[in-house]
Amino acid sequence: MRVFILALGIFLCTAGSAPAHPPASIDVKYNTSAKNFIAIIDHRVSNPTKHYIRKVIIKLNGKQVAEQYFTKQSTVNEQQIIFTVGDITIGDLLEIEAFCNVGGRRSQPVRIQ
Repeated sequence: MRVFILALGIFLCTAGSAPAHPPASIDVKYNTSAKNFIAIIDHRVSNPTKHYIRKVIIKLNGKQVAEQYFTKQSTVNEQQIIFTVGDITIGDLLEIEAFCNVGGRRSQPVRIQ
């Protein structure tokens, strides 16, 4: 009986919660005409208003230059973010870090060429 009550308690605590997972990938592209970056964060979810990319941090050469928060995800497949970085030169290291609101994160470094 105790095992049943314990199992029922665990089930009720986890029922309806989405499984936490980090973004699958982060693809970063530079738009030469607009002179900005586009990051496409692959994070597949069933309900983008309850399970989404909550925060994105952008670092240049290890220093945080931008941070953006979200309250829902663009689509069930991904979150897109467009950003500019001031003085950037060849050889700089750009890093995009995305955080899931349920749990998990992924970081993607990009060397500027």
